[in-house]
Amino acid sequence: MMRLPLFIAASVMAAITATGHPSDGTAVSMEYMEAQQDSTAMARLDAKLKEYLASLDFEPLKIKCEEADFIISACSDSAIRQKTAETVYRHFLDSKVMGDEAVAIHIYDNWYADGKVTMPDEAGLWEARLFATVNRQSLIGCRAPGLQLEDIDGNPVEIFRHDAQQDGRYTILYFYDTGCPKCRIEGILLRNVLENDNLPVNLYAIYTGQDRDKWQSYVTEQLSIDAPETETLHLWCPGAESGMETSYGIIQTPRMFLVRPDGIIAGRGLDTYALEQLLTDILAPREIEYGSDEAMEMFRTAFSSIEKGMGCEGVSMMADHISDSVLEHQDTLLYKQMIGDLLYFVSSQRGENYKCGTPAFADKYILERSDIWKTSEDSLKVVSLAVLMKNIAELAPAGQKMPDIKVPAAVITCKAKARTGNAGSQSAQKTAAGMKLKTEYGTYNLGSLKNATVIFHTEGCNICKAEISAAYRSLESGETGKVVLIDMDEMFSSKPDLAEQLLDSFDLSALPFILTTDSRARIARKYISLQ
Repeated sequence: MMRLPLFIAASVMAAITATGHPSDGTAVSMEYMEAQQDSTAMARLDAKLKEYLASLDFEPLKIKCEEADFIISACSDSAIRQKTAETVYRHFLDSKVMGDEAVAIHIYDNWYADGKVTMPDEAGLWEARLFATVNRQSLIGCRAPGLQLEDIDGNPVEIFRHDAQQDGRYTILYFYDTGCPKCRIEGILLRNVLENDNLPVNLYAIYTGQDRDKWQSYVTEQLSIDAPETETLHLWCPGAESGMETSYGIIQTPRMFLVRPDGIIAGRGLDTYALEQLLTDILAPREIEYGSDEAMEMFRTAFSSIEKGMGCEGVSMMADHISDSVLEHQDTLLYKQMIGDLLYFVSSQRGENYKCGTPAFADKYILERSDIWKTSEDSLKVVSLAVLMKNIAELAPAGQKMPDIKVPAAVITCKAKARTGNAGSQSAQKTAAGMKLKTEYGTYNLGSLKNATVIFHTEGCNICKAEISAAYRSLESGETGKVVLIDMDEMFSSKPDLAEQLLDSFDLSALPFILTTDSRARIARKYISLQ
């Protein structure tokens, strides 16, 4: 994002005004005017700060922390810096945007804790220190702290053990007290939502008080939840030794968190309405469509500047950028959309630089991420395609000897122009350079084709025709010594078993498929173009 110039202008104006003096008048009037100027400048600064901070609401936490540091460090005057830091700190501390309290803690750690900026009074510093201490372990993105508790029957229960088996479900942490009026209302709302929506989640309802009888009565009368898909566990800490106050900041109740299946906190400071919206958004089945025209054009543009010199790692480099940018914000839906679109784009490309990078890309970003690609829709639309693309790209790898398969083919070489015409099964095409292309038809063992360019093609394929024409030119120029043409139409019509054998040995999913061999009949390169 671009930093707003408004803040810098307001800071400079406030600094100048705060240190300026009127040119005439009595000492009393000067002091009064200076005070008025200071007040006006600070009010102007405060207004610009609020405008600036409001523009950050939808930015990632990392950006908010960076901008907070920038705003405070931009103030050279100590009084303005103190006022600015206090305003910025309070903005994020009191923000209604979930997760902004992490920025307040960042400001405390970076500016207040070591005295770079001072609080207006000791009480304010103590409050800031306490808030940071009791909340830093339960911020969004943190691993949910483990707690040692008891269930309603007195059995010990440890929640969020790091080595515990995950059940693939989201967990609601609801801290409450039976004597808290707001908790009673929130408990009724939470029960209604869970029973009406029948959400497939775990609920850990944790009583923060110490009266077992009141707790058991409350659970029976107010918090007995009838939702088959919701697993409810009623817990408490009779000795008040669990440390929930410092682990989850339970200074007052109600307090509600949402924890992902992997134990990472996804929501905090929630009320029931916000919880329902968040869970509905997370759990609602979404059908993603891949390979749209817009997505294909986006990737064409993205690759256009690097495609010419791109090596096999190019596709994974693009996927790296997507992964780093998107998963930093834990947006797995956007990750799936963009990686899926990239897979579809790569599947439509014929170039060697795309094909050779397919197996590594498919493995790292799809096949090894079963934590992301886990639905039947994922398997149908993405995982199965990734498996197919990887398998066919790994057929006939470079360095492997050509398989010993005998196929009917046309072998074309370039010879010096003869004085008389050819006879028999040989045909000749005169070239402008005084050379002729000699074509011999027969059955050839692929395993004996040395220093050859092999083209699998079909009739009626314009790209095939263009590549064959390019092969002729390559022969005439001496760049290629031998071209072998294998007509797959002929194979499928007259030799289906042989065609099947070739399909099992080479990636013939898109024709022409062109490869070259070395002096030992090993595959040197594949997926090449001669144009």
